[in-house]
Amino acid sequence: MIFCHFADMRWIMLVLALVTAVSCHPPEVQYSWDKIDYNFPNESMRQAYTSRGDFIPANNLPVGVATWKDKMFVTVARWKKGVASNLNVIDMSKTTDKSPQLTPYPSWEANDLHSTEDDAIVSIFRIRVDACDRLWGVDTGIEDILGDTKVVRPPRLIVIDLNTEKILLTYTLKDSDQKAESFFADLAVDADKDSCDDAYAYLSDLGGYGLVVYSLAQNNSWRFHHNYFHFDPLNGDYNVSGINFHWTDGLFGMAVSPKREDGSKTLYFHAFSAIREFSVPTHVLKNESLATAENYNLFKLEGVKGDLTQGTSSAMDLKNGIIYFAQINRHGIACWNINKPLSPETFSLIYQNAETMAFPNDIAVDLSSRKLYVMVSNVPKLMYNELATNGWLEELFPWPLAHARRLPIAHEARKCHSCRAATRCATERFARRQNRHDDGNVTEQFKVRARLNRRYFGRIHLRFGMSFTHYRKSIHKQQDDCDSV
Repeated sequence: MIFCHFADMRWIMLVLALVTAVSCHPPEVQYSWDKIDYNFPNESMRQAYTSRGDFIPANNLPVGVATWKDKMFVTVARWKKGVASNLNVIDMSKTTDKSPQLTPYPSWEANDLHSTEDDAIVSIFRIRVDACDRLWGVDTGIEDILGDTKVVRPPRLIVIDLNTEKILLTYTLKDSDQKAESFFADLAVDADKDSCDDAYAYLSDLGGYGLVVYSLAQNNSWRFHHNYFHFDPLNGDYNVSGINFHWTDGLFGMAVSPKREDGSKTLYFHAFSAIREFSVPTHVLKNESLATAENYNLFKLEGVKGDLTQGTSSAMDLKNGIIYFAQINRHGIACWNINKPLSPETFSLIYQNAETMAFPNDIAVDLSSRKLYVMVSNVPKLMYNELATNGWLEELFPWPLAHARRLPIAHEARKCHSCRAATRCATERFARRQNRHDDGNVTEQFKVRARLNRRYFGRIHLRFGMSFTHYRKSIHKQQDDCDSV
């Protein structure tokens, strides 16, 4: 079921599991790490970081990804102690090493946890690049989240000029923007190249079930409350890498639509632990007075995505109005064309693999290169297990994605019909496998599955997406043995 047409789009995935996807041709490896390392200026500094516990390789888990020109930005959240640098960069044009080190961005000083500077960065989870060559992120200000949980600074919005590599803005969220349970792990940026000073940022509060709007022109922020920001109590159960857990995360993934002819835009959003997608016109969010007024009917239910469609981030392809979604319980990537009504039939699962896509964490579209980037890093492994002592394995694969638009119209219709049936078949087979694991003694099954998954423990790939033509061929083969599982 491919209602999302791919226009010269390719994938890059950072994946926490080193296995070859069974439904695709093996990709070519570009980058490979046996552990995450940093570009320390000298050995004495490395030793100093290590000796005082500021660098513990096993505690470094990448969670966010963004690209700009030849640079790839990677965030390493301070889940535990020992993260040398939170915001980092890889110069893809100059990197010839197959295992490049991460370079703190914009500098080591800016990422120094012990810095007293007002604009020092603590722990940003996800980052977004806008049309004005700026990098945006929400600094949670918390270190050692899974340990002693030290609040180093209050939550702040940070903006960096990518051309000058200077921090343009550090904006501390107001008390009225937060609740005691607030946690800001994602954001969407609304900026046009012809009006860079009139940009807005939308910050999702997954713990406090709210949305904070920041206006750059006004240098002010305000908070929206709505029932649609809450989690769905029927969809908070997860199974990842043999680990069963329950989360109550609310508003998370957001994506801003392309500008329409009348100048309007729409923000599409969903809660993490939910299977519905909602929307709101951006002019509503930009009106501070509506944040405290009766605004319930200004928000819209777009539709239901289907069973097991919970996910973290989403990203919009502004060229054609397609949103890409990370899929946690289905261990894959899905898409939806906003020009079509949303339903399980129009919400297309375009890739699925329980090993290589165990926990797709972040997703970003690079409009200039026409590439889709997916960060897959297994947070449950970090939260509920100890990380492997040999660190991570991270790889970069080129994986071109053929687009369906080149097919003749009649031929495309037949292909999509077959693909729709086969994709549904594959999803049903996957669901039956999940249900099978849920039967019997849950504790014992967790132990068995944890042992089976130990060899995939603490590993990351960075790869392009597979050829969509190859995916179709493999899914057609699966259609014949749909009931054989």
